[in-house]
Amino acid sequence: MRNQIRFERQSVHLSCNVTGRPTPTVSWTKNGEDLVPSSRVNVRGHELVIAQAAMSDSGIYQCWADNVAGYVTLTARVLVQVAGTSKKLVIRLKTNPIQFEIILVQFSGVALSCSLNVT
Repeated sequence: MRNQIRFERQSVHLSCNVTGRPTPTVSWTKNGEDLVPSSRVNVRGHELVIAQAAMSDSGIYQCWADNVAGYVTLTARVLVQVAGTSKKLVIRLKTNPIQFEIILVQFSGVALSCSLNVT
């Protein structure tokens, strides 16, 4: 499972691909509590789907797979943000024959940037 950042009203898909003999039983928790399915939160086999995500869906999700041989857990952090809280700045520079792009993305105070230095 992978950590996910989504905006409100987007879908969240978490997949718990586990195998074993006998076939493990899969269950889900959110922040250490049993996950309660609802009209927006559905468990389909080893997949958890949250439709129309809300900020209250943010948290630590765990998939628990167990059988007589033991158990394993997979963990993912889900962060749901209010739409419009990110900022993106794209700078394109062209110097023949080299072209590169600098992208700065900011999500609620966390900035991610990518740059290319050509010498």
